[in-house]
Amino acid sequence: MVNGTQADAESRMRRDLGEFLRAKRAALRPSDFGVPNSKRRRAPGLRREELAQISGIGITWYTWLEQGRDIHVSTDLLQRLTRALRLSPHDAAYLFSLAGQSLSVLPQEAPGLVDGLQTVLNGYAFGPAAVFDPIGNTLAFNLIGDFVYHFSGYDGPWGDNIFWRLFMDPYRRQMYVDWPDFARYGVGLMRGLYASRKDDSAYREMIDDLCRSSPDFHRMWNESVQQGTSSYAPNRIHLQVPELGKLNFLSVRLAIPMQDAWTVFLSPLDEKTMSAMLGLDSCKGK
Repeated sequence: MVNGTQADAESRMRRDLGEFLRAKRAALRPSDFGVPNSKRRRAPGLRREELAQISGIGITWYTWLEQGRDIHVSTDLLQRLTRALRLSPHDAAYLFSLAGQSLSVLPQEAPGLVDGLQTVLNGYAFGPAAVFDPIGNTLAFNLIGDFVYHFSGYDGPWGDNIFWRLFMDPYRRQMYVDWPDFARYGVGLMRGLYASRKDDSAYREMIDDLCRSSPDFHRMWNESVQQGTSSYAPNRIHLQVPELGKLNFLSVRLAIPMQDAWTVFLSPLDEKTMSAMLGLDSCKGK
């Protein structure tokens, strides 16, 4: 029997799935699918019946998905939706996660990633693992990492950037048990990166956008002028993750010189965290 807390979590996931499908459907251009984009359309993107036809799914079944109904979703159906919605590997992983199959399909190799690196991430069973470019944009991740951090679950021009989401993503802010301290660590790291990237227009633009959008970031960024940068050494991370509770990790950051990137592995610090991570990993293939 499903308890109240689990039922509430599953209901929330179904609602999130419906919202995600509606958003991705609205982002599609009818003309890209040979559908006339008439002035009579009341909303952007494809209609439900059009997407259902393109993906080979019954309109009633697809409507129930967007409505958050409690129905079983097969891997084949999700794969067809992935193709019809033209989802990126990150968005595809998020779709499977919302449908309760987050650990059953591995993400595709990220374009330009060092050979074998995605395989290394996929094979890491002890916690989240991800690769980031020099300014914090997410390049690849394992599915345990996506379950914990929701890498695929945030839209916007800086949606893939860990620094942006540290301040602007409500989920990330609530997840860090000691968010103020970790946020200062992040800002210090950003300040260190900035010293060698003052001519990087994209990085400068993101910093300016963060200063305008987040009073917390604006204050900490100005404070970092006097306080300097944070250490690059491994540090402890304490997370409060829905359905898993409090988790404690050691964060190990490793450079990838040939990729001009860096990877982070989170290693469990206690038996509870280790058990939770191995429980997620055991779901692969189910």
